[in-house]
Amino acid sequence: MIISLSQAIERKRKELLNRAHHHELISDEVLSCSRQLDDLVTLYLHKKESFLHVSAEKIHTTIHVHLKGHLNILTADELYGLMANLLPSIENVHDITIDLSQLEFNDSSGIGALFQFIRQTIGKNIHVSALNVNESVSTALETLGIYENFRELNLTGS
Repeated sequence: MIISLSQAIERKRKELLNRAHHHELISDEVLSCSRQLDDLVTLYLHKKESFLHVSAEKIHTTIHVHLKGHLNILTADELYGLMANLLPSIENVHDITIDLSQLEFNDSSGIGALFQFIRQTIGKNIHVSALNVNESVSTALETLGIYENFRELNLTGS
């Protein structure tokens, strides 16, 4: 499911109103939800500071994907856009390489977007590999077990 930042803010706003209706305004539930809404609004206000450049080229039976910048809740739509454009051209593709040398993760939404991209290959007999993984991305992927998921996807013939 793709959720934009403005949709996330609206959902959190509705959640805050609901919690405030059912709990005291100074309850942990209401205060926690309020802080989360503040964080989302702050992200939205700083959106100009985040960027993601996504490019892909198909050479024979391989698609080479290059990601540069910050992959987070603010920029995940760029990767989702690439997915939508690539899916029709994924026929006769045996490999997808994802160059992560110039990528930084800022939040779990970014990692989720990358994993969703990888999951699009399940059942299509495509080998997916991450190339040139920098240290900060490597730490994030190892912490969340994404490297293991790369292996599992590739071992199951996807």
